Amino acid sequence: MIKRLAPLAALVLSLIAAGCGSTTEISQTSQPVVTTTKTVTTQTHRHHTRRIYATTAFTRCDGYVQVGPSTSCAFANNVFYEFFESQPDRAFTAYSPTTGQVYDMSCSGGSVITCSGGLGAKVRFPMSAVDIYTERDAVAYATTHDLGPDDTAAAAPAESASFCSSHDCIDNFDNGTGYIVECVDGEWSHSGGRPGACSYHGGETDVTYP
Repeated sequence: MIKRLAPLAALVLSLIAAGCGSTTEISQTSQPVVTTTKTVTTQTHRHHTRRIYATTAFTRCDGYVQVGPSTSCAFANNVFYEFFESQPDRAFTAYSPTTGQVYDMSCSGGSVITCSGGLGAKVRFPMSAVDIYTERDAVAYATTHDLGPDDTAAAAPAESASFCSSHDCIDNFDNGTGYIVECVDGEWSHSGGRPGACSYHGGETDVTYP
């Protein structure tokens, strides 16, 4: 009996030995893990408010008078003249040789005078220029420039022809732009009421003509 079982046992043992010596391999395929990083850039828009201030560009005429964009130098010089003659009042009328019209003007300022009026006219000049301006300068200007249809300087020569034939008139009587007034030294001036009238003749008296 034992002899019959021996071959069977040997067979079992061989099978066991064969099973222990073999290796079963399991192949696994790993899928790669892809990590995507998304960078989000946030832009902050800052709204800047730009303030625009309206300014007037001035152009220099001959000398110390400056004008705005819609103002002629001929008118600006007349404004300066009228400003000088109207002091201390700073509201007056001025004639424009360019348009042939008379405009209301109003001036303000301290060291720098700015006059406005008419059809957007702007005129600027330093007060220091007014301070050194004299009546003699004003008379010379009035006789060589167009101050308008009511320019009294234009009528002075015709009037002086009869008046000065019977009165002792100052040398520049014909250049006067005011009323007729007697000076302290007895001579007569046609610049009554204007700054500097009779300035070389002792000043004005209270005697006027007519």
